[in-house]
Amino acid sequence: DWHRTSSGCFVTTAAARCLSIGRFQTAKAFVLLKRLRDERMMGSDTGRVLLSAYYRAAPSLVEELDSSIDSVEIYRSIWSRYIDPTCVAIRGSNLVLAERLYTQMVEVLLFTPKEDLLRALECRCACLARQSPVRVLSD
Repeated sequence: DWHRTSSGCFVTTAAARCLSIGRFQTAKAFVLLKRLRDERMMGSDTGRVLLSAYYRAAPSLVEELDSSIDSVEIYRSIWSRYIDPTCVAIRGSNLVLAERLYTQMVEVLLFTPKEDLLRALECRCACLARQSPVRVLSD
């Protein structure tokens, strides 16, 4: 049962808390993201390495984001540009797109200096919108 075994995603939890996203929507996101992680990404060496790095860095990353003057805008960008579209892609059975979005989110979070994160999120998402065949990613 995904609900009982779900280990929360640090950034998803922080974004939901910061943006006051409802518990039901947050729980649905956790279930979908855990499913993507466990059933798809953990099945590859690349996915395991990426997720391992993310979960090692995530607690301190969230601390840094929480203390940032732009934290609300950063979390809003993460939620609207990565978390929500990833969940929409999973619900639409587009696991390739879901994995791509989730991977890009993790890469941006891990490799972008925190002072440049908001700008990087906005730039990366503008590029994604031009590349992706899915134009409307929320329901």
